[in-house]
Amino acid sequence: MKHIGLMAIMIVSLLGCAPAQYSEEELSQRNAQQIEGVITEQSRGSFVLKDAQGEEKIFRTGELTQYIPPDYRSLADDTVRVTYQEVWENSGKAKRAVLQLAPISIPDQNKALLNPIQGEIVGLGKGSSRHSKSFLVKVPGQQDAMLIYIPFGNIEVNSMLTEDIIGAKVEIVSKRVPILRGNAYIYEAEKVAVAGK
Repeated sequence: MKHIGLMAIMIVSLLGCAPAQYSEEELSQRNAQQIEGVITEQSRGSFVLKDAQGEEKIFRTGELTQYIPPDYRSLADDTVRVTYQEVWENSGKAKRAVLQLAPISIPDQNKALLNPIQGEIVGLGKGSSRHSKSFLVKVPGQQDAMLIYIPFGNIEVNSMLTEDIIGAKVEIVSKRVPILRGNAYIYEAEKVAVAGK
């Protein structure tokens, strides 16, 4: 009996993390509205959208947001279709909560980098709940260094990333994945090789 209760709690917890999936009827019940435009500013929990009339409005992403396709996250300069509802905050202010977010067009600079990524490791960092470590790589042609995470299970890459590797030219095979909670991407290293070896 104890195991059944524990199983039920685990299932409820997992469902609580599952992304929202809306039917047309549910969207109608929520008085959902739809708008298209270009994202001019982006953060993990909100973005500013410029519509066809040139008006800019803030939209909030969160646990109500369904991303279409599921691995899509928006970036500045993407043209998107937003289905949202107006909700009231405790402060008495209205906010636009994103129910569905789908790309219409994505500029080349917002597409995932092609493998292998070549650059120089310029720093090592902490991990996260799903990653043991991270590192910064300076990619030619990019102003800022790129943060790349290493999953816990990737023993080969974890063992080679020590202080001695800072300054090394490397080739990285990675994948871009959406973050667990929020509207952003991260890169995860699958393989790292020191260039010329």
